[in-house]
Amino acid sequence: MREKIAELEHEQWISWSKYLASNYKLPSNLLDKWSVNWITYSKLSEEMKDKDRVWADKVLNIVKDKINRINIEIHKDIVFCGEEGPTINHYIDQFHKALIKSLEEKK
Repeated sequence: MREKIAELEHEQWISWSKYLASNYKLPSNLLDKWSVNWITYSKLSEEMKDKDRVWADKVLNIVKDKINRINIEIHKDIVFCGEEGPTINHYIDQFHKALIKSLEEKK
């Protein structure tokens, strides 16, 4: 998930930087620096990918925080199913843990 978001962040940057380049007079050294990175994410160096990953991590942190807030609210409203077997909370916890784990995966 992280890589997909980083790729999207790169596409957004390309769109933004090309817009600026075509609509404003920018220094040629800046355009030269930018234009070499107007390529697909897969063709970027790892160093450049890391810059997009920083932004992807920010997005993932927002998502994780929201999931945690939702989980807290769900737990406030859940009534336990009874003493025999797992409760609804158990299943919600398992879902929550799996979702957070998938968001934390680096690939």
